[in-house]
Amino acid sequence: MKRTLKFTTGLTIIIFVWLMSFNTLSAQWVLQNPYPTMNSLFGTYFINANTGIAVGNGGTILRTTNGGSSWISQTSGTTNGLYSVLFTDANTGTAVGSSGTILHTTNCGDN
Repeated sequence: MKRTLKFTTGLTIIIFVWLMSFNTLSAQWVLQNPYPTMNSLFGTYFINANTGIAVGNGGTILRTTNGGSSWISQTSGTTNGLYSVLFTDANTGTAVGSSGTILHTTNCGDN
């Protein structure tokens, strides 16, 4: 009886550890601090190795100046989805989105 109990307990522990390993194997993306947005992002453009812009749902515009380590939310003035962004130089850029939305900046998105 003791031998069967040890075997059953050991088998239960092995199955438990095996099932728990699936949690780490199927890891998902998670938002990192400072949680800039929960909106979907559709377009990105990096002006250089450090400065980049991302656009998405709800008029979301995010800017990074450290290669993507952190992102700062910028005001777009629209709630329409933005799907693409392109900069022709370090300051001049255009973002386009739904319902014919076209946004243009000449100061890297400050306004």
